[in-house]
Amino acid sequence: MVIFQGEDGKRRRHVLDLPVLGVAVATRLGIVMPFVLTVALQGCVPVRFSGYQPSGPGTVEGRSCVASIKDVHRDQTDTGVQILTRAGQNTLDNTIQLHIELIVPEGVTVQLLSLEFVAISPEWAGPQILRAREIGSYVATEELQIHGARGDLGNFSLRFVPRRPAQTPLPKVDTFTLQFPPLRINDHVYRPESVNFHAYKEWSIYTCI
Repeated sequence: MVIFQGEDGKRRRHVLDLPVLGVAVATRLGIVMPFVLTVALQGCVPVRFSGYQPSGPGTVEGRSCVASIKDVHRDQTDTGVQILTRAGQNTLDNTIQLHIELIVPEGVTVQLLSLEFVAISPEWAGPQILRAREIGSYVATEELQIHGARGDLGNFSLRFVPRRPAQTPLPKVDTFTLQFPPLRINDHVYRPESVNFHAYKEWSIYTCI
């Protein structure tokens, strides 16, 4: 029984059906708790990541939404043009994935003087040639000039297989080196240094929900 005072100042008694209240609370908790647990687990359950650790001139940075793993290589030029490279392992067909992104700021023009990327590994019989097929939404050609823009509009992903982001035919190996083609940035030629990659497997957690 619950006693409360109304607006007229008089006290009133009401019988509270505790079983009904219990069912209501339990129902509400039954809806909320799975969501809370899902949110908590997504940020706490360890996941085993596999990829390639880059090394070479430039900086190595962490991947978005993944704690403790740093496998993104950034090459930044004086003009503000940046090349972001991350190599992954496709366990379904045992090939190497290459996530390569050109960041071109507004007022800058970039042109690939060659579309061929050269990958070398002691585990292969010889150099592997990768030809860029798409740059952003454009078909890749040596005549293509990429005009920069603000924000995400200045980000251009390279694809070696049309409409297949990051996919390559490169067989998976423990170590390899990737040589980029020269770029014409405005009126100057820039020759990126090669980047070395070493395979890794590491436990980490997702930090984005």
